Amino acid sequence: MRNVQIITNEESHCSSDIFSATEEEFDLLFAEKSIVAFMTDVQARLTNQEFESVFSQLSARKCKKSEVSSIDGILFYGLDSKNVYHKVNEQEILSQTSTGLNQVS
Repeated sequence: MRNVQIITNEESHCSSDIFSATEEEFDLLFAEKSIVAFMTDVQARLTNQEFESVFSQLSARKCKKSEVSSIDGILFYGLDSKNVYHKVNEQEILSQTSTGLNQVS
């Protein structure tokens, strides 16, 4: 199981919840080995049946934040204005991870 944090834009602030996704669900949500996705992109990529299936399953697997030790992917809902920034930052994060900068000794 993979942990997905869904960040939603509400009127004056953001909120987030964490859900457990199967590998198949995670792969549907995050295309091309990505770790960041935007809801509008996910909706455009999936069929209505796939979309409804994934999110009905996710909603049944909400995690307690205090019990989660890692986040495997972040899904933004209602924050499309941030979409232009995420690709550059994601590549930077992935390159730092692969060079060992984020490893705990």
